[in-house]
Amino acid sequence: MFMVDCTGSMGPWITSIKEKIYVLFQERRRRLPRGASLRVAFVGYTDFDMPEQQRFKVLDFTTCVSESILICDSSLTASFSISSADDFRLFLQGVQALGGGDEPEDIFGAFDKVFSLLSWSSEPTTKV
Repeated sequence: MFMVDCTGSMGPWITSIKEKIYVLFQERRRRLPRGASLRVAFVGYTDFDMPEQQRFKVLDFTTCVSESILICDSSLTASFSISSADDFRLFLQGVQALGGGDEPEDIFGAFDKVFSLLSWSSEPTTKV
């Protein structure tokens, strides 16, 4: 699960962060034993003054990257199907640094999304 500050002040670094997330994702995927699955989730957050629909970018946990996964926005009004690692890359490319000024970041709202929206597994797993 990746939780990323996507506020305007992150503009100079957001591309690098997204690239590193994808490299880490691909590296973990390559190292999986045969038959194992990799679950990945993403919560991006911005400033309190952003509209609710723009404040969070949420990708729920995947069960297996090669199967369909669900992306939902914070209002749960839109969902999109992702079916491959390339589609995960496209999701990440859609993440942008938004906002400006010096408004406080809604990190507590992001933690709320992590614990209330994401589909955490109750099965024994290894978390990296």
